[in-house]
Amino acid sequence: LNVDLLHVKSSYAQNIGTNSLPIHLEPDAVIYEGSGVMYLQCSAANASSDSTINEVIVNSAGSLYLSSDVNTAAETAEITLAHIAKGTVYIQDDCNLRNLRIVPTRGNSSNVVVDIGQTCSREKATAANMNIYMQSGTLTIDSPVNTFEVYDGTITYGDSGSAITGLDITTLRMYAGTFNWQPDDTGDDAFIGSLWLYGGTLDASGSVNNDRALVLGNGAGKDIFVYTGATLNINRDSAAITVAGSSELINLGGTITVGRNVQLALTENVSWY
Repeated sequence: LNVDLLHVKSSYAQNIGTNSLPIHLEPDAVIYEGSGVMYLQCSAANASSDSTINEVIVNSAGSLYLSSDVNTAAETAEITLAHIAKGTVYIQDDCNLRNLRIVPTRGNSSNVVVDIGQTCSREKATAANMNIYMQSGTLTIDSPVNTFEVYDGTITYGDSGSAITGLDITTLRMYAGTFNWQPDDTGDDAFIGSLWLYGGTLDASGSVNNDRALVLGNGAGKDIFVYTGATLNINRDSAAITVAGSSELINLGGTITVGRNVQLALTENVSWY
């Protein structure tokens, strides 16, 4: 289709496309309010050139599957912003989504469920990872993230049995909710570069992928802060969790639980206040 706006209204209850035959288009905006299932792929008429959907808005009783037709070092199909107010959204493997906002209507976390597949990052020219801003809801993700802001909700970072490389988070700011950190990274050890844990729980103690080593921090100026009311649970009895060299783990009144395989250089990069 060649349109500027595609608006599927709430009165439309039928399905659009299939997993193998999604609808292909690159309008300025897509608004999905239908109660069926829609498969949408960002794609130009010529699949060897760049294409862009500037904004996707989801306020639906149904499900939306998002994908990119092209995402390589030569060309890319980019969804610039997806704003999820209600519904179930599947961001499929290799989909180039730049910014994701999860903002459930009336703050009801049950209104939104999002699942992000593998390697959903920009590959063309300078590679770039997505930014995620989450007010509430449920999110499962298996892709790298640049800026990750969590105000509430439940996040599972890393699926079982889906090993890939580069499952890193550049910056994580968390105010409430639960963040289950369990990446299955087959390359270098997965890291959270800078972490501000203002509230909620970052939990790396689960049994899923606990054979993978993890790293807190990513060098000088990339530190981990745990504030009053927040919990950092790094009690693992399998692979190690370390604090990166030149990074600091700084406890400002929060709760930190460690296990026998947590490796901390107590004289260099751990501070309690």
